[in-house]
Amino acid sequence: MANETGYAIYNGKYAIVNDKYTIVTISVPEFSLLLTGYVLSDQGEEITERGFNYGTSPVSLTSSIISTDVTPSLFRATVDVVAGTYYYRAYATNSEGTSYGEIKSIIVS
Repeated sequence: MANETGYAIYNGKYAIVNDKYTIVTISVPEFSLLLTGYVLSDQGEEITERGFNYGTSPVSLTSSIISTDVTPSLFRATVDVVAGTYYYRAYATNSEGTSYGEIKSIIVS
């Protein structure tokens, strides 16, 4: 697990998320990335949605995927991509708002 975390504060409550990636399948020219996120703290407010924003630019993470995992802290999603550079970040939402992890990148080739 990476040591980077992201914080967003809403009325004194925030979720803390962390993320990493794993390449789970490679079938040229397509790849599948398994993105894994962690809710390190929900600050006493139930997490209602968790997932990832991703895209080909760090300033425009235009695609999103919601995780269907039901574990309290670990969540995952598989994204099919082709060769290129991708940027992504984990997010978690509770009644106080949405918290985002660090924007990270991976080069798929």
